[in-house]
Amino acid sequence: MSPVALLILVIACIAISVIVGNKLNINIGILAMAFAYIIGTFIMKTSTKDLVSYWPTSTMFTVLSLMLFFGYINETGASEKLAWKMLYATRNHPAVMPFMILIIAAVITATGANPFAVAAICCPLVFSICSRTGKNPLLGFAMFTCGTNMFCYLPWASAYAVQKNVILSGELADNADGYMVGVTFGYMIFFLLTAVLIYIWQKGPKYMTVEDEIKPVEAFDKKQKTALILVVIFIIVVILPTALGTITGDKAIKGFAKNLDVGLVAIIFATIAALLKLADTKKVITKQIPWATIIMICGVSMLITVASKGRAIEVVGDWIGSSLPKALICPILFIIGGVLSMFVSTNNVAIPTLFTLVPSIFAASGISPVILYMAIAVGCSSTGCFPFSGSGSFALAMCPDEKLTKPLFNGQMKMAAFQLVIGIILSFVLSLVI
Repeated sequence: MSPVALLILVIACIAISVIVGNKLNINIGILAMAFAYIIGTFIMKTSTKDLVSYWPTSTMFTVLSLMLFFGYINETGASEKLAWKMLYATRNHPAVMPFMILIIAAVITATGANPFAVAAICCPLVFSICSRTGKNPLLGFAMFTCGTNMFCYLPWASAYAVQKNVILSGELADNADGYMVGVTFGYMIFFLLTAVLIYIWQKGPKYMTVEDEIKPVEAFDKKQKTALILVVIFIIVVILPTALGTITGDKAIKGFAKNLDVGLVAIIFATIAALLKLADTKKVITKQIPWATIIMICGVSMLITVASKGRAIEVVGDWIGSSLPKALICPILFIIGGVLSMFVSTNNVAIPTLFTLVPSIFAASGISPVILYMAIAVGCSSTGCFPFSGSGSFALAMCPDEKLTKPLFNGQMKMAAFQLVIGIILSFVLSLVI
């Protein structure tokens, strides 16, 4: 089968997986694995042994180990109590409160919490305030969404691990960490900028008025204090040796840092959390580990790998890199990512799929890979607030007040369009400057 025909077939299979999966409430990954088997074995003539090897073991292990450790942290309730304490601190400063929601989301995300866990904590905060004040909840929603995105690509986050493993599987594996650091900074800058612009657009200083709605929060209990201390130590262990090795250039420190795999370190800390009995291990495994997400990631990854082995992905990359004007490549990738993420999972489907295009686009166009990765990743996340996407639909589902649902729905669509336009402009400028 020709690469172009294979590409069309794989795209059709992904579309069918998404449509059927949503219609019949079936995990997309299961359908994708079935298609990977049919296409790989019976059309591409790939051996079943090789096909099974397409299962992304490294990605699955890293996501599993990170969610296991942070599952113990979430079960203690430390993150939610931390959020309420931070919000209480600004109860008399309504102009500052939207940014406190941003900081709350960023801090909780930095502790390694799943984005949906962050939304589950922040949504009640925003909706409880807005239901009392009668304000449109869009600004509060925008603030915690931007805060979550700002820190969702820190080195110990599961999203970082997923996308890094996509890069490692391609031709640009040698500088995977460097590219991901660029993506991380891109997220921080873009979503901080959009948060400020949305704050101005929504007249933030006059947005929230809170008198005595927010009550004092009880002190952290022993388990919650221990959980937060573990998170801080974990972050230090993951970051400090790498940073020192880079700054000093010491080979011994670099060698030590190289052995600090974030997934394996997370297993050590999960073991410590279990020994300290921070939470019931059965509850952590059944409630806190996103098994459905892991299956979706791995299943779609197998199907994409089948397409990659048949040079289908390379053909798309070559076409984009050679047929489009250089200044338009990043904006086009940003738009494709944004539109794709309106209907499929951002971190589990859209970004991994488009990341596989980067090596061939780089080879054909000469644009810096870090800019390409940044345009794709930020573009995909820019529409995560869309009402039909993950975080957008989740927020709507959690909204308890019907009076807030309609303005939130309309606001989410405006916010997605707003962020998409800002991103297109910035990616166009970066294409010209870098």
